[in-house]
Amino acid sequence: MFNHVCRHLRTTSPSFTTTKDLFRSFASAPPTPHPKLSVSQVSPGIFVTPKENLNVVFKPGAFGGQLMAQSLSSAINAAPSGYTPSSLQCFFLGPTLIDKDVYFTTSLLRESGKSFKTYRIEAKQLSDGDGDTLDDLPSKPLNFEATVSFYKTPLHPDQNPAISPHVSASPLSTSDFEASLSLSDVNASIKTGEISRRALYQMALKLTQSCTADMQLQIRLPANPPLNTGRTSYFIGVPADLISGSDLKTLIPYISDSMTQVLSACDFLDTVWKGWPSKLTVWNYSINYHTYSSEGSGYVDSSGIRWFVIDYVFAGAQDGVGNGVNNIWNLNGELLSTGSYQVLGSPPK
Repeated sequence: MFNHVCRHLRTTSPSFTTTKDLFRSFASAPPTPHPKLSVSQVSPGIFVTPKENLNVVFKPGAFGGQLMAQSLSSAINAAPSGYTPSSLQCFFLGPTLIDKDVYFTTSLLRESGKSFKTYRIEAKQLSDGDGDTLDDLPSKPLNFEATVSFYKTPLHPDQNPAISPHVSASPLSTSDFEASLSLSDVNASIKTGEISRRALYQMALKLTQSCTADMQLQIRLPANPPLNTGRTSYFIGVPADLISGSDLKTLIPYISDSMTQVLSACDFLDTVWKGWPSKLTVWNYSINYHTYSSEGSGYVDSSGIRWFVIDYVFAGAQDGVGNGVNNIWNLNGELLSTGSYQVLGSPPK
């Protein structure tokens, strides 16, 4: 659907002169983890994020990408040093309310020799005003569950046989970026009537913008995308001092899900129902990481923004269940992660 939108928009260019000037190497001190992605330990194996740090896309539930990132952060804190996350499998089992703190309980699920460990993470919330303590967590409903697999980081990345480099051309190039459009550009074209979309479509864009605002994320759509490819590719920009190095793995679940619910809803609308779904929920999300020697270094533009490419494919829906894939690339053309998800939708009333 975004391809359809972009075909109706004028090609505009960001304030860069040439591709050569667009990217430069960026080096800085290790950043402080963003509070929206980090957690605090309150007891052995138990971590918390306060309700003040929860983002929302569709009320009353918290933003799923944030819960995935925070569950990964909890697992990283629980795992021994020297282990790197290789995969993340998440299940959304109930609404995680935005007016309560979220507690993440971690436990070692299995070990495979000396090189691999898998942790289970459970997210629950305590009741307000009932005098609940951490001792009451086991009796609370399970809202979210994840498993995170780790491998022992080799001294030399090339010696790691489990996760091999996969270098290929990204679906978008720097020239596509120079002709890309921000979500604000898209919204402005809707308001002026340059393109005509129903009010709920504009609401979806605004929800995405509100989700990325305090994370300082920027989303840009290519103005002239390839047609009839069955996919949507777009750019997400992150301030280079927000996150870097191995912390990129924590950011990936957040940006991977940044527009999943919006895009899935749009594809449900176009391919399954002739109206907006009254309810849409991403309930199963898995991410596999790919490892590179240059991971996290990347490039940033002259404004200090590090850009990634999200390659989004909606595989279709049947009986109210949709499937899709997200691939995330850096601008070196390296595939950083592969994500797959399932969404549940209900037809409009």
